[in-house]
Amino acid sequence: MGLSYGKAEARKVAEAVMRSEAVLKNRPADLMNIAPEKVMEVGLDMPGFTVLDALGR
Repeated sequence: MGLSYGKAEARKVAEAVMRSEAVLKNRPADLMNIAPEKVMEVGLDMPGFTVLDALGR
């Protein structure tokens, strides 16, 4: 898939996406589903579930 590993960068992208989408969506599960898609769009491997869970809360 051509993804690169950048743990800190992926977390920043996921956090930014979740913050912007939190205005429209209030369920952590919805936010956790959006983040991996956006992280992969910028060419990064997605963060682990525990990272997404913590950010979603």
